[in-house]
Amino acid sequence: MQCLDRILTQDQLLKQLAHSKIHRTTSTALGEIQYARYVYKTTLPTDTTIRKPIATFWATRSHVLRHEAEEEFRAMCLEYPQFGFDVLSLVLDHKEQSDGSAGGVSQIATVGVPVADTPSTTRGRKRARGAF
Repeated sequence: MQCLDRILTQDQLLKQLAHSKIHRTTSTALGEIQYARYVYKTTLPTDTTIRKPIATFWATRSHVLRHEAEEEFRAMCLEYPQFGFDVLSLVLDHKEQSDGSAGGVSQIATVGVPVADTPSTTRGRKRARGAF
């Protein structure tokens, strides 16, 4: 039983370390890619304890960091597709939540109809001038 308690404690410690490591250090995009590559290489796909904080980090800062290390970010996504999927899932979840607060309707109207052509997004007059 002590062994099981010890494993749970190590798991909790690893989770704390994963969360705090990202926020305590000032690192570069290349350093974070190397860390993400190491984690995705050495952990199981089901190990969300350490993978989720890394994916969350990249999901919230990818718009800035990926430009600093665009080639490495692309290579990481190709080398570890689960990394790309994890990051994209979090980005899309955030997008859904922010769109949901605007009435629960997504900006994607129907397949094949550009968003700019939908009635809800057009701007301008409802009727032509002079048409009384």
